[in-house]
Amino acid sequence: MLVILVGNSCTGKTSLKEELLRQGYCAIEASDYIRRAYELKKVNKKEIKLPTNILAMKMILDEYRESLYHAVLTGVRTPSETEFLQKHLKSVLIVAIRADYKKCYERAQKRGRDHFDSFEEFMKRSIASDLQLGLDKLINMADLTITNNGNCMSAFLEDGISALLPFILK
Repeated sequence: MLVILVGNSCTGKTSLKEELLRQGYCAIEASDYIRRAYELKKVNKKEIKLPTNILAMKMILDEYRESLYHAVLTGVRTPSETEFLQKHLKSVLIVAIRADYKKCYERAQKRGRDHFDSFEEFMKRSIASDLQLGLDKLINMADLTITNNGNCMSAFLEDGISALLPFILK
């Protein structure tokens, strides 16, 4: 089964992906393939008709075909990407990870990865980006939703794996 983790920034997607990697899953980051697909399209302008994000999903399928039945994918941002994968794979589980925006803002501040002058700026940039991509629609497509509003990462990971077990043991 391909497990696709989706959610807003700083909800815990990467942490859960790393836990699944420790448990033997193949971990794949879609944004790496989107960058590769973009570069490929720049070189072969007329030959490649697929949209960049769908080309990236095709590249993932081509590279990981057999491993995708025991893999976790992050970095998927649009419904069309998951729909493409669902069309080409027998077993796909979309897992939305949700967290309160205040909690996401606190985590973003701790990481120091992006600089926000205020919670309002964080909200404005996050929501605008997510709406532009259709992330809200993708989250609503999820087969399973896991909430991560706590402060204890080990508890979140334990709860996340417990929630996934009924699906991944089928």
